[in-house]
Order: sequence, then C-alpha cells, then structure tokens
Amino acid sequence: MIDILQKYYDIVVDSYEEVCNGIVFFIYDSKYYLYKSYLKEDEVNLLFNKIRETDIDIPLHSFIYNKDNNIYSDGYVLFKLNVFVEDVSLADIEKFNNCRGIYLDYVKMDDFWFKKIDYLEYQLIELSNNKLINTSFDYFVGLAELLLSFYKDNYVFYENDLCLSHKELNNLSSLEFYNPLNLSIDYKYKDIISFIRYTNNYQLLNDYLNKIDSNEKIYFFVRMCFPFKYFECLNECLLMNNEVCLLNILERIDDYEKYLLYMEELFDIYLFSWIKKE
Repeated sequence: MIDILQKYYDIVVDSYEEVCNGIVFFIYDSKYYLYKSYLKEDEVNLLFNKIRETDIDIPLHSFIYNKDNNIYSDGYVLFKLNVFVEDVSLADIEKFNNCRGIYLDYVKMDDFWFKKIDYLEYQLIELSNNKLINTSFDYFVGLAELLLSFYKDNYVFYENDLCLSHKELNNLSSLEFYNPLNLSIDYKYKDIISFIRYTNNYQLLNDYLNKIDSNEKIYFFVRMCFPFKYFECLNECLLMNNEVCLLNILERIDDYEKYLLYMEELFDIYLFSWIKKE
C-alpha cells in the first residue's frame, strides 16, 4: 500500500497502522486512511458525486484527490479523517437517521438475503468439502429462510422510513462508521438494531419496543434473530480457510437457541417451535 501512496499521491510515510481494509497514518496533525475499496471505480465516483451534491451535516471522511485529479487509485481511495474515536455512540447513529437526502439504491432485506443464500449454496456445491461448513449450513440457512419468509409475508414496507445508513456496522469504530463508501440507504432502525446487537443493550431494546408499532416490531424481531454472524464467519472460512470463527459459532448453538427463545417471549412472536423449552 505504501507504493500506492507514493505512486498516486507523492506521499512517503515512515510509520502507519495497519487496519482491516487499509492503513492509517499521520501527516503533521492530520490523520489519513488509505482504504482498499470493494467498489469499482464508476461506483466510487457515483457515490462521491451524490455525497458532494447533498448537504450532509455529518463529519464524513473527506475524499482526497490523487495527483491525476482522481479519487480512485488502482483500487484504493485516500481519505482525511475528520473524526476519529474508538466508540461510536447512539447519538452518532441517530444523526444518520435524520438524513434522507442521498438517493442511493435500496435493496430490501429479504431480496438481498435470499439471493445471497442462493449464491452461497452454489459456492458450496462447487467449492466446499469442509465438514464444519457442510454440517452447519443447512441449519443456519433454514433458520434464515424461516425469518426471511416471515418478514416477507408480514412486514409492510414504507418508503418514507428509509434513511442514510451503513452497509456494515460490525464494530463501533469511527473509521468505518464515517467512511463514505460504507453508506447505504436502508430502513431507519437498521443501524439502531446493529448497535443493540453489538452492545447487548437490552434496556435500549426494551425502550424501543415500548414506542414502535407492531409492523416495526416485525423488522426488529427478524434482525435481532437473524444469524448474521454465522454468514460472516462462513465467508471468512471460505475465503481464508479460517475455521476458528465458525467453530466458535457452532460451539455456542445452545446459547443461540436460548437467545432465540428469549426473543420470542420479548416480542411475543413465536417461530422456533423445534427448539426444546426447558
């Protein structure tokens, strides 16, 4: 990555911090993030233009042009960080909920995950001889499809409930939270639920359950129960042949099923009849 900085930005750094998707470094008192983008150049430019055209009162990372006056540099994008904190707060998330001016494509949760499951099923037929995957996949896919079918048959979508959100919110570091390339348009409670799941803040969950309507409770229930972590670990296992994360999930299936029963009682929605009640 250092050669990208020198080739495209004429920047030479002596020290830097490696992060999941790139490196972070200082130049004088400013902090920068060289980010390995999963988006193609035309997608990055489209998102950049939409953000630039919209008045957003949120301190997103600033795009830095390279020496050719482009923001895309052979798969990388350079940002100047305007905020850098370890823990994003609920107040930070709520700022995004109030922002609805960026018109990005919205893909419904059920459409996205049904297609992703179909893709994973094809990948496993073609690639996987991993017993750990093969013995767990049907269980978690069955659970996911049950939740998605319930969501599709019962949840009523309202376009006015869409707002600025995040593609992923797997941690509460501002590095990805304020990354413009991690933005999406989604349902107003998506990030709130991710925050609750990450922090295990069930008091906050109860607070929301006391003020949302029955339709919104369906969305909350499905996202609170959905096995996102399994599919995240499955990708890691397939791409990097790292079984540790997946093994940790499988060793805690009993705890997960107890959690599902707790969610049933909390929401008064009952889907998991095969789980034995103690």
